[in-house]
Amino acid sequence: MKRKAEEAERDEYPAWMLQEGQNPGLSDELNQRAASSYGDSDGIMSPSVDLGEVVYSDSTGVEHRKKVHMIHAVDTILTDGERVLTIQRKGPPDQDKLAFVGGLVDPVELKEGESSAQIDIREDASRELAEEANGIISKERGEVVGERKIIREPRDIRIISGVPAHFKNVAKYGVEPEDLMLVTTQAVLFKVSSDELDIMQRDFSAGSDARKGSAQLYKIDALLRDKSMGLDHGALLEEAKAHMQQQRIAEVSRASGISTAARVLRASGVEVNTSALAKGHGDRITGMELKKGKGL
Repeated sequence: MKRKAEEAERDEYPAWMLQEGQNPGLSDELNQRAASSYGDSDGIMSPSVDLGEVVYSDSTGVEHRKKVHMIHAVDTILTDGERVLTIQRKGPPDQDKLAFVGGLVDPVELKEGESSAQIDIREDASRELAEEANGIISKERGEVVGERKIIREPRDIRIISGVPAHFKNVAKYGVEPEDLMLVTTQAVLFKVSSDELDIMQRDFSAGSDARKGSAQLYKIDALLRDKSMGLDHGALLEEAKAHMQQQRIAEVSRASGISTAARVLRASGVEVNTSALAKGHGDRITGMELKKGKGL
């Protein structure tokens, strides 16, 4: 029975390919196309981008020609500042590793006369939390963190099978069976109270990518110390922690002045030169000049 249950879980997933080292040449080619297509944009105008066709040979020498799509996803970091909500991945890549609640960005409906529209990924992050954590959190509480991860480690490239369960979730992006799909991501941070976090962990209902009953709360520092997160979610958490730290320092600086902010920084292991800290900012910190382990 256990084997049948595991097989049923696997059947919910697209087939995965191009794990690191299997076909690095093709993987590099797809990442170059994705990076070139995305450019230096501050946001995304479409949840998917057509990257053309690619021809490659598999390990047996058989040649394949496939269409390639870049699909954008979002990962939600739900935290009370000390702990964070995680799930255990049900399928590859990094099956059984800890990860954040996430999903693909939904296509948007254009208004009359519009040919394109900026996508607010906070809406998608809020939707994911509502669907899986049974928590209604408005998008306005979300904070977009860092930059969109186009080239990811491990590389998130999938080949879509014709099995209906595989195909139904990506057909709306123009993806067809046997196409290649490269997935990018960006984190949205939601800061909630400890009580809210406890309730959402308790009421969590697993989505398609999470094992049932796997929602857990972990201390942020412990996750980063143990490097226990799958995919590139450890890097997302690092960015979120730095983001929250800077916000805290700015709040202390505005309320109590540079000297108090300097003490907070030093207590956090950040070397501080108070004259450099104050330079150009009066009595507050507003820039991105704070770097852990480096003086200013």
